[in-house]
Amino acid sequence: MSGKPVYCKNCFNPAGGSSRDDRSGDRFQKKEFSPRSSYTPRSENSTDNNGAIMKQLELINTKLEKLARTVESLTKKNSDE
Repeated sequence: MSGKPVYCKNCFNPAGGSSRDDRSGDRFQKKEFSPRSSYTPRSENSTDNNGAIMKQLELINTKLEKLARTVESLTKKNSDE
């Protein structure tokens, strides 16, 4: 035996040691594992953004329809030959 006293959990703290839960002291912030509410950033002018996005979608839709008609007419010409 080394001659050093062996302390149980209840006796260890009064002897000047620290508990296992307090090893880091104040160096690190304890993490929270509780569920968090979802965060959805909201723009002040979200209505204006929606209008601009709708205009862009309409423009894209028009271009897609034009492309689809062009491809359709090209495939009809190729199938006729």
